[in-house]
Amino acid sequence: MNTNHFKYANTDLHFHVAFLLSAIECHGSVPDDLLLCTTIPLPKGNTNKTISGNYRGITLSSVFGGLIDVGY
Repeated sequence: MNTNHFKYANTDLHFHVAFLLSAIECHGSVPDDLLLCTTIPLPKGNTNKTISGNYRGITLSSVFGGLIDVGY
C-alpha cells in the first residue's frame, strides 16, 4: 500500500483512519501490527563492506506508521 491509496481514497476511508487515530490517542496504545518495521543496512560510501561499523541502518515503516508518526 502506498500513500496514493490514502490521497485518492473515498471519504469513508478517511473517516475510518481518523477513527483509528482517535482510538489510539484515547487509549494510549498502538496495535502491534502498526509498530512493525524493516531495517535495511546500507554501506557508508566506498568503504570496506566486511566491517560492520561501515554500515548505517535505514528503517522503513508502514504507511499507517507514517501517518501516526506525522500526527505526533
